[in-house]
Amino acid sequence: MEKTFSVLFVFVLSCNVLFASPLISEKQDKALFEILNLRTKTARNILYSDKNAAFDLNREYLYNWCDVLELILLDNKNKYESYQDELEKRIKRIETQSNESDRDYHIILAEIYVQAGMLNMYYGDFLTGFGKIMKANKNARLNEKNYPGYWRNNKLGGALNVSVSSLSLFWKTLAGLFSLNGDFDKGIAQLKKYVADVKDYKGMKSEGILYYAAALKVAKDEEGAFELLRENVIKEEAPALSLFMTSNVFFHTGRNEEAISYLSYYPKEKAEIPFIHYDYLMGKEKLLRFDNDTPEYFKRFLNSTNIKNYRREICLKLAHFYLVNDDIDNYRFYLKKMDEFPKATIDRDREADIEKNKPYLPNPELLKARYLVSGSYFEQAALILKNISGEKLEQQEQKNEYLYLQACISNGMNKGNEAIAICDQLIKTQADAEDRFPVEAALLAGNICLKNGSNARAEAYFKKVADLDGNDDVYIEIIHRKAKNQLKKIGK
Repeated sequence: MEKTFSVLFVFVLSCNVLFASPLISEKQDKALFEILNLRTKTARNILYSDKNAAFDLNREYLYNWCDVLELILLDNKNKYESYQDELEKRIKRIETQSNESDRDYHIILAEIYVQAGMLNMYYGDFLTGFGKIMKANKNARLNEKNYPGYWRNNKLGGALNVSVSSLSLFWKTLAGLFSLNGDFDKGIAQLKKYVADVKDYKGMKSEGILYYAAALKVAKDEEGAFELLRENVIKEEAPALSLFMTSNVFFHTGRNEEAISYLSYYPKEKAEIPFIHYDYLMGKEKLLRFDNDTPEYFKRFLNSTNIKNYRREICLKLAHFYLVNDDIDNYRFYLKKMDEFPKATIDRDREADIEKNKPYLPNPELLKARYLVSGSYFEQAALILKNISGEKLEQQEQKNEYLYLQACISNGMNKGNEAIAICDQLIKTQADAEDRFPVEAALLAGNICLKNGSNARAEAYFKKVADLDGNDDVYIEIIHRKAKNQLKKIGK
């Protein structure tokens, strides 16, 4: 989901800048809420009712937001080409009908360029998209210079600070050559301030919380996103995108039952744009329980979308589902079907390729335990591991995973010291292993220590993560990013 979230993240954050003004109309705030509820036709009708009013940047931007959201979710190349012409007209209207000396002028242009640039990249026009991102950065920095402390600067300023600071060292250095720099702590402070500024508006508050959570996800701070969403998203009142984001974050932080509960409130019947990622996420959540209807969601996703990403991942998930259910023919079918889809470029598909290319058949029971642990079904997973002898597992990687899952189960059952002891065993005996599990163990031990207030021990474990390289793959990359984020939390 990384690409989807990174795209949604940039577009969602862009909208914030327009609406925190106390002069925003009730209609515009309602239109924003309907956009977040995937009801763009309704939003357009609300905006159209003011068609005879004077030129309004907020209204112009909301129309643009409808356009880009539809293009993201419908993935329509022809409409994408038409949008480029409309974008030029929209920018021309702003340039000719707005005052350049207005303190909103450059920051709103910056937001539009960010949206347009990320949309270009989503459709594969990377060079064009990068050029627009540079225009966005130029306009945003100019507004910060001319109007320091202006609240509308916090949205894009916070976005740039969080996203750029979360890049790998290579990409961060490259971005710096183009004056794209980021300060994580400053960015988070800006986003907090922005959310506080829009708290009295239903649409803006929903959008602000959604954007803030997306920023935390980009920074691999899933627990921070969880805390934010748990405190602010009410199932019965939240728009569709907020429900989806909340469910996704709960899923990734091991709170699967709550994740399913939030996603069950998703208003499929009311949505005016198809949102196939509902099936994607619900299928993944049901897989963690091995519900019998899991394949229905995955197959609907594969058959109903033209998007290139996540299809390799979902084929692997289907293969795993059938392997655990002793259906080797369908396991092999969906493993082979992965090759029908484009080469992996995003993290989830890259992970799927790693699993597919392993030279041995997964142990079905160990595989089932892995998924159950991911959903925090610790008692069920413990029963499975009890029937598996770690010594009888043929592959060293499987033996390492067996120990790592035992540590996760102990931690999930509030036996932190026992979990750390297992992690230490795995780190000590398998420091030179090429698989990811010793590195995962160091991260887990660090997180346990940090939660218990043992910052010095946590720091040692997080630094150990960097020493345990394992294979140069996406799993290790993500673990390293998470450890670095935790070090930031304790000021190291």
